[in-house]
Amino acid sequence: MNAVLNQCNVIWLENLNLRGEYKAKILKYIEEKYPELISLYDEIYRKNQNRYWVDLAVELEEFCKQKNLLYVVDTTN
Repeated sequence: MNAVLNQCNVIWLENLNLRGEYKAKILKYIEEKYPELISLYDEIYRKNQNRYWVDLAVELEEFCKQKNLLYVVDTTN
């Protein structure tokens, strides 16, 4: 995360929204190209578990506080 320090002053968290016919295509691509991530994506997109996003939000919020960056979360979904 430190790589962003000289690049931005705002961190905005929005989850990846997979809908419709693209969901299966994207998940198949991840399975083929990034098999180490498929269990994570299964939890998020096939089992509808949001723990990853909750944990990431907490981690990013703390990071932003420490680095004096503005932190925004998309709450429209």
